[in-house]
Amino acid sequence: KFFHSFFEVLGNTLGFNNATRIEADGLPNIYGGVICIALFIIFARCKKIPLAERLADLGFVAFVFLSLNWSPLDFMWHGFHEPNQIPSRFAFIFVFLMLIISYRAFTLIKHINGIDLIISACFAGFVLLCGYAFEMNILYSALVIAIYLVFIWLYQLEVFNEKVLVVLMSVIMIAEMFLNCKAGVKYLGTFDSNYPKGNEEVTELLADIEEKDK
Repeated sequence: KFFHSFFEVLGNTLGFNNATRIEADGLPNIYGGVICIALFIIFARCKKIPLAERLADLGFVAFVFLSLNWSPLDFMWHGFHEPNQIPSRFAFIFVFLMLIISYRAFTLIKHINGIDLIISACFAGFVLLCGYAFEMNILYSALVIAIYLVFIWLYQLEVFNEKVLVVLMSVIMIAEMFLNCKAGVKYLGTFDSNYPKGNEEVTELLADIEEKDK
């Protein structure tokens, strides 16, 4: 069976949304920066990357994405047993793959054209609509994606060079990560000061065992 709508799962790649906590039926945590959304189509269309490499990478991404929402593959990824509480514990693999192909696309950013940017903007719009349809927070993600694409567009127009582009993108990326991290810690909270619970009882038990072993 499918756990959620695939559109809802795709929408969860957006930032500034609450992460899944201990919820067996929650969405997979697959946010890895909206730069991945901005660069996904650029990777898929970049002819400087061998077709076989693009097909292999995109195929693996599609397989892991399917696994996040289809029970037989999800069961397989979890070592053929039902996961306890937090779903899709392998979701970090999807994020890792998206970051890899995003980096690969960015290293060849000088080879893209206006059509690539337009299609990337359309794909980003589709992902944002997926998030909007399921009442996710899309405003800030839309703003950050727009900034990324505008910076790339200005670079294509030779308004500034690649070094300036890297600096500008890095500043926005760090700010995005910081704000999402701050929001995540605020939502998820931190461990209580009495963690782990029962520590005193365990300490007394261990002391008793050591005393009896003498």
